[in-house]
Amino acid sequence: TIDKELQSAVELAASRYLDAGAVVVLDIDTGKIRAMCSLPEFDQYNVAASLNDDSSPLINRALLNYNVGSVYKLVVAAAALEQGLSPDTMFTCTGSYTVGDKTFHCLGKHGTINMETALEVSCNIYFIQLAKSFSPESILGMSRSAGFERSMYLCAGISSDSGLLPSLNVLNTQPAALANLSFGQGDLMLTPLHMAGFISAIASGGYYREPSLIEGLVDDKGNLCNTSVPQAPAKILSDSTART
Repeated sequence: TIDKELQSAVELAASRYLDAGAVVVLDIDTGKIRAMCSLPEFDQYNVAASLNDDSSPLINRALLNYNVGSVYKLVVAAAALEQGLSPDTMFTCTGSYTVGDKTFHCLGKHGTINMETALEVSCNIYFIQLAKSFSPESILGMSRSAGFERSMYLCAGISSDSGLLPSLNVLNTQPAALANLSFGQGDLMLTPLHMAGFISAIASGGYYREPSLIEGLVDDKGNLCNTSVPQAPAKILSDSTART
């Protein structure tokens, strides 16, 4: 499913702006992976040297788990909207917020803001308070509906890590764990491919499509045959939530 021109453009941009990381581009109408790259690259003509490179160029970072951080705020926001909270819900950020015996910090003192501004400035304190205002089960449910706990099989020998989510019991009994989850930290681990899939669902009006890499097989004459059948999309967000 890789598009040669998109892949070339992605590799060029990544080489300019990333030392280590990954880029994933999905077709929102099909879930097909149009470009995917991982940095640093390895030398195809000297793979042995890459085996001993401390920067681990042979690891495909697009399929590797990370503490995804603030991009997960989109999941929390979507779960809140699905529970009926208004995007105009206001919370106040003074630059820090204490949960139990743990104090969390923000990059700024954003004052009293709504959800749109909180996303724009990536306010940790807003999202801690937002996550406290509805059931954490909704956040986990939203994550599971987007396949976050599954390994994504792309083809023989290529699969993503399975994402890791904290348990509902931990979130219900450890307020600091819920605070960490609200801005993508703590026990949460996801791959760039997982997050691209969720953001693609927002862009496609709420329909989640499992990312795919194989268009089909070709015969000895180069004719495409045995084309893969895409999975039916799952509606994981309402129209209004996706638009918001």
